[in-house]
Amino acid sequence: MRDSRAAGLLMAAALLLGGGCGEGGSAEPAGGGRVPTTAAAHGRGVLGRGLVITSAADPSRPYFHRVGPMSTGVRAAHTFTLRNDDPEPVAILALQPACACVRPVSLETVGEPPRRGRLSGPGDLLVIQPGEEAALTLRIDSDLVGEEEHNRDKLVVVRLRTSSVETPFLMLEVSFRVERLFTLGRAELDLGRIPANGGGGSEVQILTGLPGSLARVLRVEQAPSWARLDLQEIQTGGEPHWMLVAEVDPPLDLGPRSGEVVLATTNGEGWGEDGRLVLPLRAQVVEDVVLDPRSATFSEVRQGQPAELELSLRSLLPGQLLRAEAAGLEGPSAPHARLDLQPAGPGSPEASSWWRATLTLLGTHPAGPVDLTVRLTTDDPGYSALERRVTGFVR
Repeated sequence: MRDSRAAGLLMAAALLLGGGCGEGGSAEPAGGGRVPTTAAAHGRGVLGRGLVITSAADPSRPYFHRVGPMSTGVRAAHTFTLRNDDPEPVAILALQPACACVRPVSLETVGEPPRRGRLSGPGDLLVIQPGEEAALTLRIDSDLVGEEEHNRDKLVVVRLRTSSVETPFLMLEVSFRVERLFTLGRAELDLGRIPANGGGGSEVQILTGLPGSLARVLRVEQAPSWARLDLQEIQTGGEPHWMLVAEVDPPLDLGPRSGEVVLATTNGEGWGEDGRLVLPLRAQVVEDVVLDPRSATFSEVRQGQPAELELSLRSLLPGQLLRAEAAGLEGPSAPHARLDLQPAGPGSPEASSWWRATLTLLGTHPAGPVDLTVRLTTDDPGYSALERRVTGFVR
């Protein structure tokens, strides 16, 4: 009895789920309509209708494209071609990549003259007439792939939504691997603060990404005009590494500077020279003698309690020793403050490359705003007098 009841339940389930499979795996529900299938979503069409991908190297997987290994700093592109096998026009309604590293850059019909479509926004992006083809170009940007995903295969799906009843959705797949061929001592060449009349420089060490790797750094391909770059290969223990040195020569205009250093490299097998390794290059050109911080404040101080603030006077010129003196305090808060100046860097008690100015706000300061100016003098003719306004509030 139990066996016959189970058999009956299985038969009922089969009837509920029934409906034969037509050609191409399309189910035929009641009413004669067709349900879109995996074949449709993967660009093979349904019973000779819908949008069909015609650009495939492998007809069994027209939706799939494999990009060869890419080094960081490299972009690649691939174009999928779609044909409208429906008897009526089909509109591309939306393009939705699953990763910012793969994005559409062009959508247009194939033919003369081509009709260019849009890549985003409401409404139809492009209408494809019956029998007409359209080309969708995707760009793969290795720089937009996180470091945690380097040196392993990545698959990105781009979803197309269309007005076709047979193929309302298409799923395009792009597979690639971003090879991190090199390891950097630091992510960028930041030269820091550079004196306008002294210049400066910095360096970064570059290693191969894996022991025994055949990848090689070949040359400096591109660099900002305001910097000199030198690349040296060094052999230690059979493993090569490279030292990249950036230098900036005086005289220089004050202000920030930025750019990119592009190095040409081989691929992971040691062939070619199309690989690119990109490092940001930054510098801040400042006065030769600086008084820090540029914005000095006590913030809030409790009334009746003293507070200290430290200022730093430095010469950024290599080897320069400054003679410095505290020229005094000015402003409404000056009677309630004391200034002490002491050498803090290389040199002697009379001349040093670095001086520390300690400003003490005395407990006699009344409640209200702090407003005073620190004045220092040096023996450098270009910086004979420096000052810094100091603020705050006593509660």
